[in-house]
Amino acid sequence: MSKSIKKNAVLISIRRLMQLIFPLITFPYSSRILMPEGLGKIQFAAAVATYFSLLANLGFTNYAIREAAKIRDDKKALSKFAKEIFILNMISAFIAYILLAIALMSIPKLQDYKSLIIIYSAMILFNVIGIDWLFYAIEEFSFITIRSLVFQIISLILLFTLVKTKDDYLEYAAIAVFANVGSNFFNFLYSRKFINWLFKVKLSLKKHIKPVMILFGLVLVTQVSRIIDTTVIGFLSTNDNVGYYAAAIKIVRIVINLVSAMLTVLLPRLTYYIKHNKQQEFTNVITTSCKYLLFFSIPACVGLFLLCKPIILLFSGSQYLPAINAMKILSPTIIFTSITSLIGIQLFIPLGKETLTLKTVLVGSILNFTLTVLLVPHLAVNGATIATLFSEFLVASIEMYLARKYIPYKKLIKLLLQSCIASAIMGYIIFELAKYISNIIILICCSIPVGMVVYGVVLFCLKNEIVFDLLQKVQSKIYKN
Repeated sequence: MSKSIKKNAVLISIRRLMQLIFPLITFPYSSRILMPEGLGKIQFAAAVATYFSLLANLGFTNYAIREAAKIRDDKKALSKFAKEIFILNMISAFIAYILLAIALMSIPKLQDYKSLIIIYSAMILFNVIGIDWLFYAIEEFSFITIRSLVFQIISLILLFTLVKTKDDYLEYAAIAVFANVGSNFFNFLYSRKFINWLFKVKLSLKKHIKPVMILFGLVLVTQVSRIIDTTVIGFLSTNDNVGYYAAAIKIVRIVINLVSAMLTVLLPRLTYYIKHNKQQEFTNVITTSCKYLLFFSIPACVGLFLLCKPIILLFSGSQYLPAINAMKILSPTIIFTSITSLIGIQLFIPLGKETLTLKTVLVGSILNFTLTVLLVPHLAVNGATIATLFSEFLVASIEMYLARKYIPYKKLIKLLLQSCIASAIMGYIIFELAKYISNIIILICCSIPVGMVVYGVVLFCLKNEIVFDLLQKVQSKIYKN
């Protein structure tokens, strides 16, 4: 356990920051080139391919991270486990491809998107050979961070070189796949440093099936709830509306990924603590994570809500103005989704209580699908966003109730109130700035640093413990240097 959570969080934050910067560069360009209709085609095809990618993945990722983290100090046991998971994952991928072929031949609606769906389906195979779960389990975050940076730079060059007109949507899809999973082949090669793939041992495949299927249900309902809106809009509305929704949800999810970056490193560490009966360390990590989650998610929600219009205009263009209200409705999901990620994945899975997460997310998915089907025909994009907001709120509320014995909520009330007060004052300052600054680039560039300073100063005056903790760390670094 020589690798610190702080260092791991920094590495993953860098990776998430790259994942943030990459869309911030590519999305303004691609959305203007492809236009709402082309972007809508891309998003609908990607959503359809994702269903089969989920089937191929089953519940392997979180299950493998959890179980491999327990035996990561034993190379023989880890090698045996890795081979078992890899074989099972290849079998599920083969089944997924067969079902995808059947769907493409039997569903008329998919014929117009056939080429796009086939391109996106390449992610099924590359996700299997990528074995990302191994590097998370052994906390080898430096490798996956550097790898992501290299391939995103290459993808950026390809995008500006090959995507020139709205008819280049196939090239865009191929580049998107390359950016996400193109490096996975090198993952497999690098894994030989930690795994002996030639190690001869009797494999035990059956024992993994039941826990994997439970986590598959969790992954399925979680991911389906993320793409059901796009699918329903695609079937019940137009490609333009899919494009508007994509513009709104993409920016919101970029912020969510950045806010929840630190949570990614917790699963293997918390699993390790549970395995070795380190209850106090487990509780300390969860409590600290909750504090930082509140510290970052609340101002992010307020800031995005107030800057929706300039952000849409800057990153998508005036043709995406119908997405503004959708983004405003979705902004609170930054808080709700971060909470469900912390409790449902990082807390319940190490505790072996993934069935609780499965049940709550299933309830939220059913609500999301029902409301989406009912509201999209009348409210189009806004109907889908309302459905997402209510379902995310419901899931977060249920999981918070179920986690009450593991999280000391009373200790968080003061921090919650402080963050709300500071965010409200920050929001007022940004609102006033918008009255005097008409240039959207200047407004965004001024609002973010000013908002951060106001938020930090107010919390400092309120004697917020997170602010003082951060200042103390900065001070110690300065003295150390």
